[in-house]
Amino acid sequence: MNIPIYKNINSLVQTNENGFKSENEEFSIYQIRRMKGSGLKRKAHRTDFYGLTFIESGEGKICINNNCYEFENNMLIATSPGQIITLDVDNISNGYTIFFMSEFLNIHYPETIEKNFPFFKLNAEGLPEIKKISNHIKILFRIINIEYSKKETEYMNIIRSYLLVLLNLANRHYLKRTNTLTQLSKKQELTMELENLVIKFMPERKSIAYLAKKLSISSKHLNEIIKVATGKTPSAFITSIFMLEAKKLLMHTNFSITEVAYQLNYSDASYFNKVFKKHFNMTPLDFKKQSVK
Repeated sequence: MNIPIYKNINSLVQTNENGFKSENEEFSIYQIRRMKGSGLKRKAHRTDFYGLTFIESGEGKICINNNCYEFENNMLIATSPGQIITLDVDNISNGYTIFFMSEFLNIHYPETIEKNFPFFKLNAEGLPEIKKISNHIKILFRIINIEYSKKETEYMNIIRSYLLVLLNLANRHYLKRTNTLTQLSKKQELTMELENLVIKFMPERKSIAYLAKKLSISSKHLNEIIKVATGKTPSAFITSIFMLEAKKLLMHTNFSITEVAYQLNYSDASYFNKVFKKHFNMTPLDFKKQSVK
């Protein structure tokens, strides 16, 4: 089973049974009302855009990469490009979903969305419980939905402004949880950029020299920065990213161990097993068995 990648918003929303269709290529919002079962049940997939879902009340589960979250009332879920997402909804009686492309916010944030809103980062912790700010979140979703429905003059610019308020409010709450209200250091920023590059070119494993050139620094400087930021050499750091991807494939697909190794460009499955065990103190097969319990 190959994991599908939805390149645009409509390619995803048209796969469900509710007939949703976005009228804008860069942004869309949907109000969820009394949705049960297969209406929001999706197998493992990736997207090339961002998602924010606010669940006022509902039951179900979402898995993002290697983490699964049971739905709770007044819950905010954030998804980003490249993540492996599975969705199993029992019932959502009320909520909203926003999808947007990075281009929608480029005018305000020409750099990566993840740099400005780290809760979108590929391997970041999920957004915390937001009961303290749920009323603010709910109001912002409602205003955005009204603007999108009415489509009056300058409505997309107004939506963009409210979306930025929503993102910054969520980000402030996220940063309080992670105990850092400071901007990411230059070393952390570069480490994040390297991770994004590695994932972009995966399964091809680019050389350190090639990646350093893409980041506009020397191989020596990249080596020094990654060692300080992660305690690993760039090569070891890149391998850890591949191993996290292996976990996702083992968890979300029916691939055999050999097929997972092949998907990640490991020609020798036994060597792949050895690397995986070194990272996680268990074999890929043991992890796969554990993940389906």
